[in-house]
This record gives sequence, structure tokens and C-alpha cells, in this order.
Amino acid sequence: MTESADKANIAADHLVGNLYFNFDALPIVAGILSPETVRFAVGGNAAVAYSEMCRLLRSDERLSAGSLEAGLRKLGFDFGWLAKLQSRVAAESLPTLNNYAAEIVNHAELLKVQQYSQEAITAAQADGAKAATVKGELLSKLATEQQKMDTVEHTSIIGARVRERLMEVRGGKVWGASTGFKSLDKQFRLVDGELVVIAARPSQGKTSIIRQIFYNRAMQIARNDEPGQVVFFSSDDTSDKFFLDLACAMALVDSNRIKDNLATKDEWDKLEYEITIIESLPIFVDDTPRPTVEHMYYKCAMLNAQKPIKLAGQDYAGLIRVDDARSERQEAERAFTGVKGIGNTLRFPWIQLSQITKGVESRADKWPTPSDLMYAGEAEANVCLTIMRPEHYISRGEDIDCDDRYKKGVALVNVGKNKSGKIGVVPMAFRPEFARFDDLAFERTELEY
Repeated sequence: MTESADKANIAADHLVGNLYFNFDALPIVAGILSPETVRFAVGGNAAVAYSEMCRLLRSDERLSAGSLEAGLRKLGFDFGWLAKLQSRVAAESLPTLNNYAAEIVNHAELLKVQQYSQEAITAAQADGAKAATVKGELLSKLATEQQKMDTVEHTSIIGARVRERLMEVRGGKVWGASTGFKSLDKQFRLVDGELVVIAARPSQGKTSIIRQIFYNRAMQIARNDEPGQVVFFSSDDTSDKFFLDLACAMALVDSNRIKDNLATKDEWDKLEYEITIIESLPIFVDDTPRPTVEHMYYKCAMLNAQKPIKLAGQDYAGLIRVDDARSERQEAERAFTGVKGIGNTLRFPWIQLSQITKGVESRADKWPTPSDLMYAGEAEANVCLTIMRPEHYISRGEDIDCDDRYKKGVALVNVGKNKSGKIGVVPMAFRPEFARFDDLAFERTELEY
């Protein structure tokens, strides 16, 4: 018997021994631990007793010592086992019972991983086996299992987590991580479990700004020497292009001059220096062209198990594959809901890029709002940004209605939705030749609602 199995069996004995005389704790524990999980993980008398308790809890019968005993007798339960158990199990607190439940759940999940892995090994050894098929089936099973997991938590568990974060704030930190831009940090920060949606029409800079935010977050991790990494799903670009464009932006070098071999020695030196820096940062890039939510979840889960992910994201929502969607709207809704679930489940911020509908182009000010997001995203987002660069439209010979200060070298970032902070327009410097964002000294303009 493995150490995990030993712990699960001991946890089940202690849990049942306590619950038998503390029915008030049962509804809370049952929200974390299902009877099916106990039967699968440990079985035996503990599983029989717990299952009968949960049955009575959910039935019209009143849960009492008498009804429980009657129900167990019908099942041929071993009351001698219970008597021995009660003689060696002391009364324990609710948080301890929750820990026992978590131990059983953990063992059940390990057994499932073992089962699915063995099935994958058998399939991989069969004649004509295809690696892509075997891996796909394994990931699909694991994804389905994860979706079944019950995320109900008792307030004592939630409270402990919140207290820890509040202690960090009182110790000098702030709630959430920095974007690396002071102007944006005044509006929102990167909070674990929250979805940040950045949306814009093409050529407005949404890919550029997300690259820089990921670079900034990775730089913070490296400078603070903290365990962590960032993961970006560059579905719209190859990983090589992502890397080169980021290096050129941070080095303030025109990527076209590099690719055409027109750069000066100084430009090549600056680029080489920046490449060396990026290579040292904890940044992972996956350039799968049409990833599913399940693919991204398990890439993140595996990396997160090695070192905590501090930020993840994808470019862009329209490239997330949802096989069973009946319409583009349903596909988009499932994509946004799915990526939000990844960050929420694994506890890190997720930044999702999205397109804006073409209707914005017909407006005099070309001004997008969260409601212009392509099909979905506004409802799911905790924070929603839209970007518009007046200079882009002016360079095409179009008139645009905006302040003269914003007509050259400025990107207007509209924080149009923020569930826990400020909304407003943040003017930012943008240098198109380098595809680079920077802070501007302009004051934030409040939106009128």
C-alpha cells in the first residue's frame, strides 16, 4: 500500500469516527467530498458509513443516530469495526475534518491519474498506435476529470487564504501584481483568478501591449528572485516571431531593419543584449495554432506543478478551438468561460486578447467600448480594456475626432470595465516603428456614466 493510500484510509477512519457524533459538520464536508470519491479512494466500512450519512442528508428522512444505525443494519454494516474506531478516534475541529476530506480527494485523483496513464501506456503499445491520438485521449480524460472536481470550499479555507493575502498587504505589498506600467496600475492590477480582456481592431497594439506586460511580469519575478513563471499561448504568431518582436520592442530596434539586414552595429548590439535578457527570464511560449481550452489547461497545470505560474494568456480568442459549438457566438462564449476557468482553478491572472467588431470603423471617433467585443468577453471579464490609436487612422487619410494631443505617438487605452477598481481612459505612448508602449504623463480622463 502506498503512502497516499495509507493517509487516505486513516483520514477516512478519522472522518467517519467524528461525523458519526457530529452530524452538523456533515453538510460542510459533503460539499467537498462525495460518497463516490470515498468509495473509489478507500472503500470498505468507512465508505459504507459515509455514503449512508450522505444519503440520509439528501433524503426526506431525518438524519439521526437512530436512522443512521437502521440504514447501516440493512446494509449489513460491521458495527464491531465502528466500535473499535470510536475507541481510538478523538473529537477534532472542522478545519481538521476538511483536511481529512482533502486527503481522500487527493488520493482519488492520484488513482485516476494512474488509471488513465496505464490506459495510455496500453494504447501506446498497440500495433499502429499514433502518438497524437494517445496523447489526445489522455488529455481529454484528464480534462473531463478536472471539470468534475467540486470547487466548493468552506469559509474557513477561504478565510485562511484571504488572511494570508491581507497580511502581505499590511506588510507593504499591494493587492495584485503590477502590469509594469504605472499608468495602468492606477486603474487595475493583475489579481489571481481574474480574467483581463484586451480588445482592439487590427493594428492598434493589443499584441504589443500583452507581450510587454508578460515581459514586465517575468522581469519582476526575476528581480525579486521569487519562484514563478509566465506562460503565453501565441496562437496568432510563431514562438520565434513572438520572441523577436518582443526583443526588438524592448531594445528599441526596428524589426524590419533587422530582417532586411539594414541595422547598424549599435542596433545589432542592442538587440543581442535584449535577447540575452529575455533568454534569462521565466517566460514559456506555446505557439499551437488552434489550441483547445483543455490543451491550455494541461500545459498550465503541468508547468504550475513544477513552479507557480504568475500570469498566463492567449492571442487571440477567435483562435481557441471549441469543437462542439453550434455557432460562432457559442464558440466565443465557451472560449472566454474556459480560459477564465483555467486562471480561476489554478489561481493566476489570465489575459485574453480579443477582436473588436467592424462597426467601430464607421464611427467618427473610431472609439471602441467593451460592448463591441466580437461575440463575447465583456460579461466574463473582470477587467476589460480596449485600445485605439488615432495615428493609425490619420495615417490612412481618415479624419478622426479626438484631442490634438492624442493624434501622434499615443494609444488610448480605455478601461471600460473593472469589477474591483477604476474605469477611465489611459493615454499611453506608442512608438509604431518599435511596436512599443510606454507610460505618458497625461492625466487619466474619467468616463461619464
